[in-house]
Amino acid sequence: MRSLLGLCLYRLPLKLLLVIANAMRFSVLRGPKLIRPKIRQRNRCTIPVLCNSIPTKEETSMPAAIMRRVLFGAFTLTCMLTAAGLARAEVVNLKASMDAKSEVPPNSSPATGTVTATYDTSSKKLSWKGNYSGLSGSATAAHFHSGESGKNGPIVVPITPATSPFEGSATLTDPQADELLAGKWYVNVHTEANKGGEIRGQVTK
Repeated sequence: MRSLLGLCLYRLPLKLLLVIANAMRFSVLRGPKLIRPKIRQRNRCTIPVLCNSIPTKEETSMPAAIMRRVLFGAFTLTCMLTAAGLARAEVVNLKASMDAKSEVPPNSSPATGTVTATYDTSSKKLSWKGNYSGLSGSATAAHFHSGESGKNGPIVVPITPATSPFEGSATLTDPQADELLAGKWYVNVHTEANKGGEIRGQVTK
């Protein structure tokens, strides 16, 4: 039986024998001796074929160490992104002083008014409070308009109710927020005598 096994092994190509020996983790001995398994003492394995398949302590600890590093990296990245988001989010304080000479064209009304507002860059919410006095009559409407100082522009956000004092809020689009923060909005209070606006004030930081 041993001689038959040796003859079979002898007829196999050398490279194939090396592949088989490496795969099975055997040591091929010279001569007709039977191939014997090489037992690794550190694992104290009693099953020859499986003894070299038992992972060492170092091998089993590697995936855990790698996982800890990955989790720590992900946690650090999350903290950095959160901090960056908080740094970008802020509440911008805004104000406007309204009078008749700021209208386009100006008028002779002695009325005046003020508006204070805040814009939250995170929620994109504009909140405002305001008051006025001395109008020629009851206010028919009040709005935030888009337009630079000295120029008239379209209504972007209505102020309702228009009676003094007034307050309200609205969620803006990105283009609206960009215009607001660039100083390109104004507050306008309209009356029957001054339909285009009796008092006006540019919204600034």
